[in-house]
Amino acid sequence: SKAKDETTKIGTDIVNYLFSLDDKYIISLDRDDNLKIYNYKDNIKVDKNVSSVIAISEDDLLYEKENTLYVRSINPKKNDKLKVTEEYDTNVRFSEDGKNIIYIDNSKELHLFNISKDEDTKLAENVTKYYCDTKSCEKLFYESKDDIKSIYYYDGKDSTRVAKDIYNLNTYDVEKKIIIYTKVENGQYSLYFQKGTNESLLIENDLQGIREVKLYDGKDVYFTTSENEVVYAQVSNNRVRVVKTIAEASKSLDYLKSVEILDQRANIDGNKI
Repeated sequence: SKAKDETTKIGTDIVNYLFSLDDKYIISLDRDDNLKIYNYKDNIKVDKNVSSVIAISEDDLLYEKENTLYVRSINPKKNDKLKVTEEYDTNVRFSEDGKNIIYIDNSKELHLFNISKDEDTKLAENVTKYYCDTKSCEKLFYESKDDIKSIYYYDGKDSTRVAKDIYNLNTYDVEKKIIIYTKVENGQYSLYFQKGTNESLLIENDLQGIREVKLYDGKDVYFTTSENEVVYAQVSNNRVRVVKTIAEASKSLDYLKSVEILDQRANIDGNKI
């Protein structure tokens, strides 16, 4: 409870509970599949026959009921429940700004559901994964596989294939339209940099394996090899200008973490390292 040294009983037979992102509400499911929301005054039942809570945004709650996805406000006083879909499969999530829900359906179609408009839009077909790091997820990369695995960029209207016959997408930046991916040939790994529809750039080849890849400022690439080395590459003017090993053995993971901490600090302070 909010009062110090005070405990309030919220409910009984609770099988699962979650806090809202701002801690103003507690969402719970009981053994009778009742969805309840506690606002530090009352524990209010907002729906029944609920099987699971899928995701929480700042304002909304996404949950499954009778094999159907629904979204509603976390505020229990708002009765604004919307049906999202009956045919979702995997990768269901809110966009970062909480305005959209993105998911892949049973037919491997990629969809974007706009909550305020109560509008569902099909973005692409034959999708196995999608990759989004922007606030709205209205632009993104997605993976498709027919006879070969390909990566497409969706710009809000149309899709364009930007890479094909890949082994793994290692990292990406949707805003800058950049992907870094791996190809495998004769048991050897090659790492590529791709920006938009420009020609792909080979960063390094003949590698035994690639563990982790980091991209900073759209040009500085760090990756660890299976030999536990950290390699740095710089990409500018559509060319790979620098490739060098900068750390080895046990120090490699510490080095990579240090680079990430410095990058985060620079973003916070607004300074460039």
